[in-house]
Amino acid sequence: MIQISDIRKLHLELSSFCNARCPLCPRNFNGYPYNRGYEETNLTLEKLKTIVSVDFLQQIDEILINGNFGDFVMNPESVEIIDWLKTVNGKTFIHVSTNGGARDRKFWQALAKLGIEINFCIDGLEDTHHLYRQDTTYEQVVRNAVTYITAGGRANWVMTRFDHNQHQFDEARSRANQLKFSNFIVRETVRNTGSVYDRQGKRIFTMRNNNNFPAQLTDTFIQKQLKVDNMIGLHSNKGLAIACESAAERSLYIGADGKIDACCYLSGNLFSDIAEYKKVNTNTVEQGIQWFNQILEKNTTDPLSMCRLMCGSKND
Repeated sequence: MIQISDIRKLHLELSSFCNARCPLCPRNFNGYPYNRGYEETNLTLEKLKTIVSVDFLQQIDEILINGNFGDFVMNPESVEIIDWLKTVNGKTFIHVSTNGGARDRKFWQALAKLGIEINFCIDGLEDTHHLYRQDTTYEQVVRNAVTYITAGGRANWVMTRFDHNQHQFDEARSRANQLKFSNFIVRETVRNTGSVYDRQGKRIFTMRNNNNFPAQLTDTFIQKQLKVDNMIGLHSNKGLAIACESAAERSLYIGADGKIDACCYLSGNLFSDIAEYKKVNTNTVEQGIQWFNQILEKNTTDPLSMCRLMCGSKND
């Protein structure tokens, strides 16, 4: 059982709006704008203050600000929220992950003064970054990162490994050093295969293979594929024990809608059994802990599909 006093880490999603269209992100269908049921909203500072108390924040060692459906750059109060979190607990390590493709110089300069660390996800160079990070450009992301670094901020260049960009790692690492990034990090991914679509549903790029997806999307095809994905998810990793990552890290997730979950994977309700099982409100930390413990209890006998998929573990 998890107690409130056990929690040492928070994962915050400040916005479910996004300026990008990354294929295989759950907020779209392979880059084609399609809402799978999530609410587009921003977590306001006022609402956050009703969810987490000052006493609770003072026990938190680490806060990760990273999008499940959106990016923190889309929240107009991002700077104010981070400033408040640092004011409440100056010892908390705050780490942000972003596509970095929006906002002006003043925004990035203000962030640089708050003593946080930012991962800029730059997935290639001028000719490759936008292939996955659709609707962002290499030039703008690098310009924002340099503004942040020059103003005193600590930044890492995170580059996802794709077939179409891995030949550029050495050049990207060299540029990261020249631009004074603190680290250059290569990130592995399972999103390295499939068709990439534009806003009109036309296939414009293929990562490794197209999964037999059509050259032009239709609503009928999307609905059929979502049902297939749901059935695959429901039956994945049957029989595996659950090694809950959030329980091990003593972590809670707070979504842009203010709802609390054990982790970001559960918040999306991408598989039908999650939506069917979740019958409780999670508007407070107390309610979130109650829901967390229900998940842990269920996972000892009949694990949720997402828990099997992400935290299923063979007993060797």
